[in-house]
Formats: sequence, structure tokens, C-alpha cells
Amino acid sequence: KAQQENERLAAEQKARDESAAKLERQQENERLAAEQRAQDEAAAKLKAQQENEQFAEQRGQDEAAAKLKAQQENERLAAEQKARDESAAKLERQQENERLAAEQRAQDEAAAK
Repeated sequence: KAQQENERLAAEQKARDESAAKLERQQENERLAAEQRAQDEAAAKLKAQQENEQFAEQRGQDEAAAKLKAQQENERLAAEQKARDESAAKLERQQENERLAAEQRAQDEAAAK
């Protein structure tokens, strides 16, 4: 009986370890994906900003260009925050799913013994 309990505990620990490793990989992937999205959005906004600034400067609208630049920076920051928020929410769901899956595996293994 003690051996069965040890095996059950070992199986639960293994499930937790696997879940934690999977979660760690998921977190890193989410972080990298969020960074890439933010970089892509920033690059697209920078290109649009450069085109818009060139247009504004051609008409001597320096003030409009400065306002546009500030607006685009705010939009870039908002997009980065949105990406982080989405990544965090997805990660939270993933963690909960991993936790529930680990619990279910442990229960299933305990029931099988």
C-alpha cells in the first residue's frame, strides 16, 4: 500500500513537472510572439509615420507632424499593451487548463491503481 501511494505521488509529481515544463515553453512562446507582434506593429506604424511626416513637412505642417507622431506612439504603446494583455489572458487560460489536466491525470492514475 505504501508503494502504491509512493507510485501515485510520483505520478502526480511527474504530471506536475510535465505541466510546468509545458507551461514554461508556452510562456516563452507567448512572450516571443507578443514581442514579434509589437515589433511588426511598430515597424508598420513607423513606416506610416515616416510617410505622414514627409507629407506634413512638404506642406510645412510641423505641428501636425508632431501631433501625429505622438498619436502614433500612443497607438504603438496601446498595441503593445493589448498584445501583452492578450498574451497574459491566454497564458492564464493555459495555466488553468494545465492545472486541470494535471489534476485529472492524477485522479485517473489514482483510480487505475
